[in-house]
Amino acid sequence: MTTNSSKNKTQTKVLIAVIASILLSLGILMTQNVSAAPAIGLDKVQYELKVVSSPELDKAREILSEIDAGVSEQRKANLMSQVKILEQQSIDKASKMNSAAKAQLEDKRNILSDHMAQQYSQTTKGKFNQGLPIIGLSVNEAESALEVEIDSSYLTTANSASIIKQIRSIVGNEINIVLQSALPMQTTVCSQTGDCEPAKGGVKISTFTDGCSLGFKASFGGNTGFVTAGHCGNANDDVGQPNFVFWDDIGTITSSHYVGGSNCDCAFVNANENISDLIFSSINPGFVGGIVQNGFVSQEGYTTQGVFGLVTSTSWSGTVSGVWLNDLVKTSFVTQKGDSGGPMYDTVNSSLLGFASGSDLTSFSVNSKASNVQSVMPGLTWQFT
Repeated sequence: MTTNSSKNKTQTKVLIAVIASILLSLGILMTQNVSAAPAIGLDKVQYELKVVSSPELDKAREILSEIDAGVSEQRKANLMSQVKILEQQSIDKASKMNSAAKAQLEDKRNILSDHMAQQYSQTTKGKFNQGLPIIGLSVNEAESALEVEIDSSYLTTANSASIIKQIRSIVGNEINIVLQSALPMQTTVCSQTGDCEPAKGGVKISTFTDGCSLGFKASFGGNTGFVTAGHCGNANDDVGQPNFVFWDDIGTITSSHYVGGSNCDCAFVNANENISDLIFSSINPGFVGGIVQNGFVSQEGYTTQGVFGLVTSTSWSGTVSGVWLNDLVKTSFVTQKGDSGGPMYDTVNSSLLGFASGSDLTSFSVNSKASNVQSVMPGLTWQFT
């Protein structure tokens, strides 16, 4: 005879078995749903303009200010050694991602960059009457995200969600995105004067329309001359130093590149006068150096006459006066009107790095890489000594 106690135990065991079966099924279903779900990246919006600070950079500036014509070579060597240590400390502090994650962000940046280059080729320069108001792109390793620079006059709390939605429709949902308020980069041209013979990197040059800065001595197409910014003039334009008058004539542009989608805002001037292999600051570069995140870099242009700062992006894509350019170097210093084409260099290692392309005139500048010049001008060689 079965007791009530035995019945209860049997019913309990059956109930436990049913519940376990249900939970197991749910568990399997839950695991399948999770594994099938696409990864969702985070969205972040920075409405304030970015400010870059570095105690290592500030200390390096102090040390470099001690170097003048009266400093002994031994003292100069000691000071430069200190700057090199500070630069390495700065580089070591830079956030670093694993190669696979960084490659994914770079791939998404390139996809969005191609889209923006196409958009800018179809609209009036600098106008956002259609499309996305994106003015810059870079990989933000500190945030493990694609940093998308939005013109500060367009980025608001009311439209940020819509902008992100449009970006996600192009790059997908897998990556993190940071919308960063920014100021547009502008070409830095002017009409200031200054004579220099032989002409050095960073001195004033002029075309019919613009005033820029000389970049660095090079040879191209069997001729000796120099590289400057492509937006400073077109092929066959005459160039003067310092002014655009016949008695200041220094050469003719034979190759110029400043087009949407290019990785170089650069031009070659076939010179009819002697060109020095020195930068105006008396630096004599000996090779084309590498670009390192948080590395120390200097820029020489006729207007600023020397600035010093950090590399904030080793591969920036964005607009320079409405023309979309790729693979530029973004820096924490500001160049001004007239600095375009002036050389960017590594003071510590005496290497040539690039040439000024544009600036937001407030916080940042962008520069074409010296290593990219030969991609648009095959056969060009730098005249180092």
